[in-house]
Amino acid sequence: MIVGRGMLATSMSPFFENDRDTLVMASGVSNSMETDESEFRREVDMVRKFSSFSGVFVYFSSCALVDPSSQDNRYYRHKLEIESLIKESSPSYLIVRVPQVIGRTPNLNTLVNSFANSIATQQEIVLWKGATRYLVDVDDVAYFTRQVIDSNNFVNSTLNFGHPRLYSVEEILNEMFEYFGKTTLTKISDRVDTYRLNLDIEMSFNESLEEPVLFDAGYLSRKLAKYFPK
Repeated sequence: MIVGRGMLATSMSPFFENDRDTLVMASGVSNSMETDESEFRREVDMVRKFSSFSGVFVYFSSCALVDPSSQDNRYYRHKLEIESLIKESSPSYLIVRVPQVIGRTPNLNTLVNSFANSIATQQEIVLWKGATRYLVDVDDVAYFTRQVIDSNNFVNSTLNFGHPRLYSVEEILNEMFEYFGKTTLTKISDRVDTYRLNLDIEMSFNESLEEPVLFDAGYLSRKLAKYFPK
């Protein structure tokens, strides 16, 4: 069972659409710059509505919560509040924290989509020189989540999942410039924004799969070709 209609819900559909023992919450606040309290309340109400679900309640949160400074941001405080609500009220849950997600969506709040749109429309990009990001394909998130549920090894757990490589945002942008064969005006800011993940458990599980997600040096270039074909 899937709640939601966006990019994440679409990727989850092949794996969970007919699964009546799993509820995938793929709807809610997705913009980390959101400040509208009514949007936060809407998600809280939705989670409460389904919190008594007798099967596994799957919720997608943010890897950025490992950084204590994230709590200065209302969106991330909200994510942590939702995680706590699920842990307190759901008999069985899986929380999957994800970093910057790559996928097919009109939503320009994601880093890669925002960069792609700015390059295509020749809009200025403000580049945080000291910023880093982890990346993951939304389809890889869906596949990983299905494998975790089927393994039954992570009942009532919170996992982080993404490419274990920590990219600089400048590196991501330069690879996109190279892929699209054009650049756009870039304004450099010295702002630092980074955190580090320990993905040992998640990567160990991934590598144990018969068909593990391939996280290699060519990961970003393959995803650009997949979602932004020339």
